[in-house]
Amino acid sequence: MSSSSKPLFTKTGLSRQFEFNSSVLNILGTVTKALPEHRVKDSLYKAITMLALRNELLVIAGKEPDVFEFYDQRTRAENLQVSNPILAGFIRTHKKETKKLVRDRATM
Repeated sequence: MSSSSKPLFTKTGLSRQFEFNSSVLNILGTVTKALPEHRVKDSLYKAITMLALRNELLVIAGKEPDVFEFYDQRTRAENLQVSNPILAGFIRTHKKETKKLVRDRATM
């Protein structure tokens, strides 16, 4: 998401975080263009990507607050995918199964 297309937020905290992230993105972008060293540039590009992705998450969270829990759960599962794929699978499916049980009990 480009920082030039500013979304409207209903929650002040999300708006402030988005503005802060956008300011940092602008600074990092300017510095990255001026640097000749590739390793430093690579690190800055990674930081820019992380902040841009977080801003996208904030935009969605403004409309769907549950997205943080979902995002954190999926991120944990992806981080475990290489080292412990069984546990990663559990994390991915556990929340779905828990919600299904709650939904099934509510309809009884």
